[in-house]
Amino acid sequence: MQRGLGLSRPIPGSIANLKIVKQHLSFKTGSTQQGADQGSSRILHILLFEDHDDTRRAMELFLEALGHRAHAAIGVQQLDLAAKSHIKVDLLVSDVGLPDGNGWDLLRRLERMGRRPTLAIAISAWGGETLVAESERAGFLMHIVKPISPEVLEVALLQAAKVVYAKKNQLNRSSTPQKCKCLVN
Repeated sequence: MQRGLGLSRPIPGSIANLKIVKQHLSFKTGSTQQGADQGSSRILHILLFEDHDDTRRAMELFLEALGHRAHAAIGVQQLDLAAKSHIKVDLLVSDVGLPDGNGWDLLRRLERMGRRPTLAIAISAWGGETLVAESERAGFLMHIVKPISPEVLEVALLQAAKVVYAKKNQLNRSSTPQKCKCLVN
């Protein structure tokens, strides 16, 4: 099992990571604005589940700065509120370890509610074949190991947007399931 320097629990320097994200966004202002100007065709409606306050807020700011619509929650208890939204969720980004459950059960619960997002990305301080396999069984397309650099998150979002909009445009008619990818910084 592989262990990252996870931000899923408070650690010294977690505020610094928010500063790094802001610096990344300042540096990328041109391309971020260009991506937002391409119209709503690449904007994703994202449901974000992360229990660590600084990480959740940094990710939410980053997603919104890229032009996406982010709806953040702390744990499974908030799922009912999030699922009652009339917005079709394109992408679930969920920490695997939540204070009141896990991301895998969260995705399965969304499916039972008839609110399964088009795609899902698992995030965790832990990697390894067993966890990636569990993410795949639950229906996640990617399993990203923390800490997550802005570049890795941006690439994952670009890949997700391509798949989401291919499905929306009925370009992806393949019934072959895709294998879950594990991304490590």
